[in-house]
Amino acid sequence: MAKVGYTTMSVLSIAAATLLVASPASAQLSTVTTNIIAQFEGLVNVLSGVAYIGGVGFGIKAALKFKEHNETKGQVPLSQPIVMALVAALLIGLPSFIGVVRDSTLGSSAQQSSITGGSVDTIR
Repeated sequence: MAKVGYTTMSVLSIAAATLLVASPASAQLSTVTTNIIAQFEGLVNVLSGVAYIGGVGFGIKAALKFKEHNETKGQVPLSQPIVMALVAALLIGLPSFIGVVRDSTLGSSAQQSSITGGSVDTIR
């Protein structure tokens, strides 16, 4: 467990050092934070894709476990494929659920604030 912590810390420190070395000395903190914030949309898209692929994978595994349960009575408990099917449904529905929660909490036309360049801007 400690090895995982050291690995995570080393990766984070290398990433921070790369960010500091790769950015020119004249770059302001606001420019760096704007670039980082711009990357979050891509991260959300990647996580949505991973959730869909994981959901499909769990769905296929659940179908195979149902088949195995049917063929070998008593070998595979019925709870195993049911849990896998529930996980598949949750993973497939996760991106839509996050969008609904965001719109319910903030409203579909809510004003969101962001900090750029030392001042607070309102995004409409």
